[in-house]
Amino acid sequence: MVRLYQYPTVNPRATGPAELAELAEDTAASPVPIVIYPEGTRTRDGSLGRFKRSGLRAVLPARDWRVWLVVADGYWECAKLADFRKNVSDIQGSVRVVGPLEGPGAGASRQEVDEFIRSVESQMGGLLGDLRAERLPSGAGP
Repeated sequence: MVRLYQYPTVNPRATGPAELAELAEDTAASPVPIVIYPEGTRTRDGSLGRFKRSGLRAVLPARDWRVWLVVADGYWECAKLADFRKNVSDIQGSVRVVGPLEGPGAGASRQEVDEFIRSVESQMGGLLGDLRAERLPSGAGP
């Protein structure tokens, strides 16, 4: 789908000023939506990884955005293909979608962008916590 629709992509290792400027230009001019996974790879227990802010800092002030948060849980336990094949019938995943949120807007300051990113990170953490609490058996603690 990424190639078919020619979505802009973010190379997680391309974090130099020139690459980030190119990303901002590409996304500002893109007629299609973009998807960014700022939480990076999940930790071994499925928690959110360290947020990667550089791509978001480049993209968010490039134009006005409507932002959707999508948080999933339960799938990380079978992230490796071998685990997935053995346990696909046992996966009990759930997804929560929130949005649209109004991004900080075209030309937003670094402070406004960082405040928005902190808010998104906090909301995603809260959504993940909610999903996990819903999966606990009745009366079980976290």
